Amino acid sequence: MSKRKIYFVLSLLVMVVLVACRKDSMPDGTLRMRMLDAPAATYEQVNIDLKSVQVFVAGRTNDMSGDGWVTLNAKAGLYDLTTLVNGVDQLLVDEQLPAGYITQIRLGLGEKNSVMANGQLYPLTVPSGSESGLKLNVNETIVAGNVTEVFLDFDAQQSVVDEGNGTYSLKPVIRTFTMSATGSVSGITSTTGPGVTATLDNGGEVRATPVDAATGYFLIRGVPSGTYTLRVYAPGIVRVIVIPDVVVKVGVVTDVGVVNMPH
Repeated sequence: MSKRKIYFVLSLLVMVVLVACRKDSMPDGTLRMRMLDAPAATYEQVNIDLKSVQVFVAGRTNDMSGDGWVTLNAKAGLYDLTTLVNGVDQLLVDEQLPAGYITQIRLGLGEKNSVMANGQLYPLTVPSGSESGLKLNVNETIVAGNVTEVFLDFDAQQSVVDEGNGTYSLKPVIRTFTMSATGSVSGITSTTGPGVTATLDNGGEVRATPVDAATGYFLIRGVPSGTYTLRVYAPGIVRVIVIPDVVVKVGVVTDVGVVNMPH
């Protein structure tokens, strides 16, 4: 082999090593996905049979479909959404991914979805159009070396449709948010027990949560920055407690303290 050919071969080997080292030196980012519920006061349980989670990452292709969908190592299972309130959530995904831009999330559901109303458990029928998966639009970037945490706020109250005659269908209403782009409001009510509810609004979309029946604690997450009115309702109490001008800031939990309820 001539010196020229030897030099060419060595140059190729050096390039391969440099590319491999560069690839190894670029860390992945971490995607964490959590599910929680806006309260479903009408129902005692709303059970969702989660089978799979996928994300669409712009600029990447999947070997099987070629459309950019990436299947994640999700924690599949049957989850009662009514338990995922006041700071309680379910971790679905905690996975490292190459840096990229996520534009959609797709949730695959099984056939064991159900709802409990008046102590009776009923099956939840998923419309045929949702069999391929529930698609959610997101705009999140996976940054190398950083953690991106996305919350799926599953509004069980709006998602369950009473079709009559003891039949129910599931038409999911899911909102996505990140803690880095929203704030939260917390407090404690002096009245405890089932049925106490806290709501937050600014003339537009209303966000709500049931108050913890034992402690009176409540936490409303995923609230865009702005000024809101907080209202607290309790069964048997005619007067509603209203707290105006509650300021919400990104990344901050606004604590309104103790909300004194009339007796």
